[in-house]
Amino acid sequence: MREHLKNRENQPGSNRTFERSEKLVTKVIKRVVDRYPQITTTNKSRLNIFPKYSGGCIMPENTIENVENGKVMNIEVKKQGDRGNAEERVYKLFTPKFSKVMKEFFGVDYHPFKAIFCESLATNERYTGKFDVFLDDEDYFLWDDYENEGQLEDYIEKVIKDYLL
Repeated sequence: MREHLKNRENQPGSNRTFERSEKLVTKVIKRVVDRYPQITTTNKSRLNIFPKYSGGCIMPENTIENVENGKVMNIEVKKQGDRGNAEERVYKLFTPKFSKVMKEFFGVDYHPFKAIFCESLATNERYTGKFDVFLDDEDYFLWDDYENEGQLEDYIEKVIKDYLL
């Protein structure tokens, strides 16, 4: 029998352990961005993608931009344990309509979002099996080992070279 939400000791949203994943990803992104004088990064910018819809804002964890050519890439970081729906919430960023609007908003001809999945999202087949169905391979990265920052560095470097230079 499922427990009622009101009986849970920790309510949804009270778990802040995702902040560690976001901080680690941001640290790696900044290290890679520092290699390119024309590339900058910001984090937690509120973007009003759908101005006619009151909930039409997105807030990616990181935005990487080439200040010389205006090309941009947003990075969404998702982490969860063996329960939750963090991976499902990221799929909206890759729907055809959302992609079209984001291309127009950022003035680019490519999809300006990538997802980085951490911890169980990067290792549990319950989640990783869905990524092959719902996402293109180049749109996400599975970071399963926080000690191996080199893997993530290589991915961010590739994103910058493929999309921003």
